Amino acid sequence: MNNAAIVDYLRSLNPGREIKLVGRGWHSMVFEIDGYIYRFANHSFNDYRIEAFLCDYFRQQVTFSLPEVNLVNDTHFQYAIHKKLPGTKLELNNNVNDGVIGDCALAMARIHSCADLAYFRQVCDPVLPAVGKDCIQVVLNSLFLKEETMMLMDSYFSSINQKGSEKVLVHGDFRGDNLLVNSRGRLMGILDWCNAGMAERERDFNYLYTDLNSKSLQKLLSSYEEYSGQPVSVKRIAELALVREINMLLLFPKDSQRRNKAKARLDSIVLKQKL
Repeated sequence: MNNAAIVDYLRSLNPGREIKLVGRGWHSMVFEIDGYIYRFANHSFNDYRIEAFLCDYFRQQVTFSLPEVNLVNDTHFQYAIHKKLPGTKLELNNNVNDGVIGDCALAMARIHSCADLAYFRQVCDPVLPAVGKDCIQVVLNSLFLKEETMMLMDSYFSSINQKGSEKVLVHGDFRGDNLLVNSRGRLMGILDWCNAGMAERERDFNYLYTDLNSKSLQKLLSSYEEYSGQPVSVKRIAELALVREINMLLLFPKDSQRRNKAKARLDSIVLKQKL
């Protein structure tokens, strides 16, 4: 997508206004103008349609804020726009409080309980059949010891062949950058529903598994099981997290920021499996 063309287009709509490039993710190129977020799809505009539907669906059922997504389709670009939600992004560190951990568990339990959306699209981490074991081994060898590389490869191919548990509606990208908290550190908003769909419930724990310390992770899992009445497989969470991070290394081999984050999360997975 042509960044300069988008900026020129936004300037024509907002003359004299500051146009801030917020970032570019897997789904979107994101800009902010006067407190509004503009997102231009890197792949499929349909992801925004799904997000708009889900946010409207959940807005009356939850206590946290969801973006009111408006879709624009003109002769130049297709994009989504919503007012920037209040709050700050959740920092998942050793100081994260038990209150927001419980809030996250309750939010996931409510999302996963929506049985009337069982017709929704299936989602999964991409399986990369064209990438051979030799290619994966080269990538992992550049980051890990030989013993760790072999363990990661064995786990990767074993995990992608697992059938997993029942499918529920998942947010699909439940991580700190998409969770907004208030001044007391409590959950007040959830962003970016572009990855939502039907998948194993363990998928929504992937980022939290690698980014939380052991005490907070245990609090999250026990709170979730209390709210949902459903067990969660820690083993399956780890498997799905490992597949996701290795895929990130394979899909973005030249993106140093994504590479470093994937390496750190894989280190966390390796460490947790050794304990």
